[in-house]
Amino acid sequence: MTERPPLILKRNPVGDNQEDYSVLENGVIVGRIFTVPVAPPDRPRMWATGHSAATVKRAAHGYEPTREAAIGGVFCRRAGAGRREAEKDWDR
Repeated sequence: MTERPPLILKRNPVGDNQEDYSVLENGVIVGRIFTVPVAPPDRPRMWATGHSAATVKRAAHGYEPTREAAIGGVFCRRAGAGRREAEKDWDR
């Protein structure tokens, strides 16, 4: 398996939301992690990836309880694996 470059979080507040981050891979934004009022109470952080014109067919999003778990969601999606399959690699 090819080693993927690390994902970097860059704080990117939108309005009053200080918990808004861009996720970068090789200096390119590949996703976002942010809090939203409509998120399930036990999973307040939303992640989204693949929403550029070049990758919209692979667009995905999800809700997670922590920022670290949301990074895992972006990582899994970028790795092309299903969430459960990639969680095994992420938890190592």
